[in-house]
Amino acid sequence: MAIQRFFNLSKLEAFIFVIISIAFSVFMISGSPILGPVLDAISFVAAIITIYLFMRATEAAHLKRKIKPQEKIHQDDKEKTIEKAPEDQGREDAKSPVLEEKPERDKEPDPECLEEAKKYKEKGDRTTARALLLDAASRLNDPKYLYELGKLHLYAERAQDNDPNEAKKWFQKAADMNHPPSQRELGIMLYQGRGADPDYLAAAEQLRLAGDQEDHRAWLHLGYMYQFGGPGFSADENLAASYYLEASKSDDYSTREEAKNALEKLSL
Repeated sequence: MAIQRFFNLSKLEAFIFVIISIAFSVFMISGSPILGPVLDAISFVAAIITIYLFMRATEAAHLKRKIKPQEKIHQDDKEKTIEKAPEDQGREDAKSPVLEEKPERDKEPDPECLEEAKKYKEKGDRTTARALLLDAASRLNDPKYLYELGKLHLYAERAQDNDPNEAKKWFQKAADMNHPPSQRELGIMLYQGRGADPDYLAAAEQLRLAGDQEDHRAWLHLGYMYQFGGPGFSADENLAASYYLEASKSDDYSTREEAKNALEKLSL
């Protein structure tokens, strides 16, 4: 209906407007003096309605000016493609090189997660700390979080909270991913028989793997093994001295001093 569209009316409002307009026209044409008061009343109502409709139309026009019409996209335009010349395509490729996404394992550890886990661990909330590390380990596939899980179960503030079996499990998983600190911790546990029976040969193998990746503390413990020996593992002071010497090159002060002291005692 034209009136409905022009004045931005609902169907009911447009219908009432038409009925009143027709009634007003009929009464005006009749010119009956009896209907004078009625016509005055109808004229008053019609004037109010006219003002109301004018305000509605003005508001609608104002809204139309404020709202920008959206561009219409035809299906034919969607299906059209612009073919580029070979030289243009080459320039486009040079500007937009395709970057290969790094494997999950190469992603950097999340320092915030490690800090959060450390805070909960210090508060004694080991459950939350463990959950944070497990979540990070599963998302990033980084052995550092497995290593932290191992330490969480091996170096608790209270002895009763230590769980060597659980610690060994996480160190083993991280060691299998060629993580030097985990290989060192696993080697020490195997040497000391924590979480399992002592296995000197396996312990030495793990310590060597870690030492070959510049973990100088692994060389220190391998020196201890060769200095004192054990069941099925022959002592060799010359080898022990060579490993102490390697450990003494460490950047870590504690490791460096321990290695120097061990080397001095061995030479006495």
